[in-house]
Amino acid sequence: MSAPGEHKTVQARILKYAQEIGWIPQYGMPQAEAERRRGP
Repeated sequence: MSAPGEHKTVQARILKYAQEIGWIPQYGMPQAEAERRRGP
C-alpha cells in the first residue's frame, strides 16, 4: 500500500476549510495572469 500523496493529506483539507469560511476558487485564470499576480 502506498503512502497518501500531498493532495489527500494537505491540499484537500485546506481547500475544504477555505470553502467553509467563504473562499470561492477562481478557475480559468490564464497562466500568464496568475504568474503576473504572483510576481517574481
